[in-house]
Amino acid sequence: MPYRVLIADDELLVAMQLQHLMVSLGYEVVGSARTGKEAVDLCRTQRPDLALMDARMPEMDGLAATRSIVEMCPTCVIMVVGSPHFEQAAAEAGAMAYVVKPAGPDIASVVETARKRFRCFQDIRNQVGDTNETLKTWGRAWLAVKALMREKGVSEDEACDELKRSAHEQGVSIRVAAEQVLARSQSGDGSG
Repeated sequence: MPYRVLIADDELLVAMQLQHLMVSLGYEVVGSARTGKEAVDLCRTQRPDLALMDARMPEMDGLAATRSIVEMCPTCVIMVVGSPHFEQAAAEAGAMAYVVKPAGPDIASVVETARKRFRCFQDIRNQVGDTNETLKTWGRAWLAVKALMREKGVSEDEACDELKRSAHEQGVSIRVAAEQVLARSQSGDGSG
């Protein structure tokens, strides 16, 4: 069964290009939205596996729409942005990754990365329960994973696994383990 994708972009040419690209990569496009509100409504009814979300749209911007989608149903969201300056805001809203317009065939690797991150996000959601706390924890965990990648020279998957392992071994939440990594990183002490 193909991976089901929703495309949300108010620029018709961008939306058509994304649709063509996703279909050519073997994904099934189950809907297209021109506003953030339409994207939220379509996610509610279509339950896609993935939403490609423009950052700037009428009625509701992509960050607000992403947050609503994450609260409402478990859908992996990738932000489609004009510049990479949205990365942290996108993560805090619940997006798993971003691509800079115009997207190309390398989006397939971004989708795979986002799917892996989404599994980690779901682990956090299962541990925390509350969506607001999950989003706060995700934002901090994402920063901690990036710090571990720099500090230890490991892959994203390895850093995520290390963060979860550290939380488990210490008997603390992922957020507490993330805060420990960030405090260590900010102090300049790379030792564990």
